[in-house]
Formats: sequence, C-alpha cells, structure tokens
Amino acid sequence: MLVVEGLRKRYGRVVAVDGVSFSVPQGKIVGFIGPNGAGKTTTIKSILGLVRPNEGRVSVNGVDAWRVPSVKRLLGYVPELPEAPGWMTACGLLEKLGVLDGLGFNEARRVAKSVLNELGLGDKCDIAISRLSKGERKRVLIAQAMLVEHEYYLLDEPLTGLDPEWIARVRRLIVEFREQGAGVLVSSHLLRELEEIVDRVVIISRGRVVFEGTLDQLAERAGARGGVVVIKCSEPVKVANALRSSRLVLEVSLYGGGVRAVIPESHDPMEVVDYVRRLGVEVKGFEVSRVSLEDAYLKLVGVKGDGR
Repeated sequence: MLVVEGLRKRYGRVVAVDGVSFSVPQGKIVGFIGPNGAGKTTTIKSILGLVRPNEGRVSVNGVDAWRVPSVKRLLGYVPELPEAPGWMTACGLLEKLGVLDGLGFNEARRVAKSVLNELGLGDKCDIAISRLSKGERKRVLIAQAMLVEHEYYLLDEPLTGLDPEWIARVRRLIVEFREQGAGVLVSSHLLRELEEIVDRVVIISRGRVVFEGTLDQLAERAGARGGVVVIKCSEPVKVANALRSSRLVLEVSLYGGGVRAVIPESHDPMEVVDYVRRLGVEVKGFEVSRVSLEDAYLKLVGVKGDGR
C-alpha cells in the first residue's frame, strides 16, 4: 500500500499542503479531486520526491520512500505538463526515462517506440516535443508510465487536453493498470469521466483532505444520497416551484426544458413523476440516475472549492 501521512509543504508564508493523509491500496483506482490550487500537484510531486515537503511521511509497501529512494522505482508517474526541454524528441525523452527505470539503452529505445505506437504516436518518435499538439504531448507524458510495469501509478490530470476518443482509451489504460494489480492515484477535473472507473476518492481543498472514501460514502457525507430524476414537461417553472414546496425532493433546478430533482434514498423516483402528473402537467419523458460524483463533490466542497 502507498501511504501518505501528515504531508505539509510551505512556500514562504503560503501553505500549499496542510497535513494531507490518505492511502492507495494495490488493485484500486483512487480519484484525487480538488479545484485548481488545492494542492494536488504539490502532493503528487512530494510523494515522488520532486518536491521536498516540510513535514510528513510517505511509505511504499511499508518502506519509507524518502529514506530508501530505490522504492520509488515502484512508482510510475504522468506529470500534468511536460517537464523536459521542448527541443527533446518524444523518443529521446522516453529513452532517457527508460534507462532511469533500469532498461538498457537499446531496450529503452525499443520500448519507447512500442508505447508511442500503442498511443497512436508511432510516427512521432523523432519529432521535437514542442512541435507536437497539446493532445500528442499529453500522450507522450502518459507513455512515461508505460515504459516498465509499476506497482503504483501517480497520474496528474492524465485526461486533460485529450479528445473524447483518447479520453476513453486512456481510461481503459488506467483500468488495465488496476487489472494488473497496481494501485492508481489519478487526479482530474473531469469528474464525470473519473466516476466510471474509480474505487475510492480523496477530495482536497485548500491543501487539506476533506474526504476520503467510496462514492457511496461521499454521497452520504454530502447529504446527496439517493438519486436524480430529470423530467421533461410542458410547464417546468410550475413544476419546479411545486416540487420545492413538497417533501419529495432535496433539490430542484430547471434543466433543458424540464426539471432536475435530487431525491432522498427513501423515496421512489416514480413518486416524483406521479406528483408532476397530478399537477395537471404533461410529462414528456423522464430519466433516473444516481447522484453523480460531480454533484456530491460540489455539495461538499462548494463551487469555488472553499467549502462554502
């Protein structure tokens, strides 16, 4: 297990990470969620030793990662942004990283070409990173983690900058890491994409962990347990006002020519639909789903990420 305990990092008077603690079990995907400036990247870089924290401890399978640097070879890393000179080629970067991961030079070059080909960049091997598109640069960063197998993967915003096709393919790659028995920590602002693959979530706000647990536990903690019903109807304003006065729903909002209602766990969504029909309003259709990760996150942390 990868364990982070009491991590603190200050930049002068600014506290970027303030006592962060959480764990990443092997064979699990943990979503690391928080607004910009919450401390996600600083935390990930501190785990890797790329940033020197002021306090705390990181252990990998029970071994102190800062006292025994060799255990960091168990960690694969995808940075949010390129951390290499723009003139360096895609293969040049991956070859050097492969050698650092313990591969011989010839093997590193072979593997670099192989993973680039897997990520649709087989013809980009000798092209400077600065000449690649944003999505291509992101895929080169993802390739870093694929050079050798690791026991844990730390992925900093791996879906940002990718088109829908590659978001789906990279999500599948993350799931494959889990299927191989690895633990994965993945930070992302694309909460709807992350929701489909994570086993647990860690939410960080203002440098502090405000939640760690499963999606069901998050929904319960946020007071959003239950589901969501979206009803397309002829008089959405009338329906929204009526539902706000009822005890059937927790929240109501206008949504795409209809209403969107969050319902408590104890209520049947059909009660809400039947209630709307009893108002004499035509129901054109409805859809029921569980409360999303994004809904629960915003309810817990707040739109601005400050918990208000």
